[in-house]
Amino acid sequence: MVKTFFISFLTLLCHNIRAQVSGVVVDIETRIPIRDVMINMNNNRGVKTSWNGSFSITDDFSSATFTRPGYLSRNMNREEIKDTVFLLPNGRTLAEVVVYAKKPGPKFNYSGMTATDRKLLANQGMAKGFNILGFIPLAINALKDKHKMSKKEKLKQQLDNY
Repeated sequence: MVKTFFISFLTLLCHNIRAQVSGVVVDIETRIPIRDVMINMNNNRGVKTSWNGSFSITDDFSSATFTRPGYLSRNMNREEIKDTVFLLPNGRTLAEVVVYAKKPGPKFNYSGMTATDRKLLANQGMAKGFNILGFIPLAINALKDKHKMSKKEKLKQQLDNY
């Protein structure tokens, strides 16, 4: 009697183990679990994955279809479903891209100038070649800055000696 009960208990236990399928649905590219994947089985029942992508199917079925917006649907037999099911994102590709550019606008803002200044600037041509006289104002400004620095240093020495 005990032997018969033990054998029937093992048979029921094995049947329950075979009936339950569980695992995780994961994005094949990022390896991140996917939530809310609908798993439709051939027995007209369905299961949704939880927030961490895990699922558990207790019903008896022979095939299941994994679907989610943004991913390709995947149909699998019961024997193919292991602990991890990978879904491929539904990639959208472009055949050809054409880029048009606009001509860049002026680099200087002329809005603060008067009309006569704008006319003078428009009539003035760009200087051609190297202008050696253009360095004279730069040299004068550099000497002024050096002179100012020497005055500051003199004041600092006077304050330190005081």
